[in-house]
Amino acid sequence: MLLPIFLVVLVDVFALTLVIPLLAIYAEHFGASALEATLLVSTFAVCQLVAGPLLGRASDRVGRKPMLLVSQLGTFVGLLVMASARSLWMLYLARVIDGATGLTSPTTLPPRTVRAPSRSSGSPSASAFSSDRR
Repeated sequence: MLLPIFLVVLVDVFALTLVIPLLAIYAEHFGASALEATLLVSTFAVCQLVAGPLLGRASDRVGRKPMLLVSQLGTFVGLLVMASARSLWMLYLARVIDGATGLTSPTTLPPRTVRAPSRSSGSPSASAFSSDRR
């Protein structure tokens, strides 16, 4: 059950860790300034910040599996746009596409978390700090 989730997260992490070093090479190739090269990296994070709540709400409505497919498709399209980039604005477009659809980690987080039953109250954290250890 967790293998597909693991593979989705693995693809997402590989894509992110492979892209960041390549962005510097692409930025230099297209003559970007240091600020523009930095903005290439931060554009992804800003798009995730803005799109995260919207995609999270959509995930609650339609389910996690369809949203994971949308996320993987967005990463794929973003990487294709980046690979075929002929100018700096195409790199920004690729980062926006990938960032705006990159909901893989928040979407896969609930199935990966395990909540321990509490002994003293309804809160799992209360049992972690209670003095009643058995």
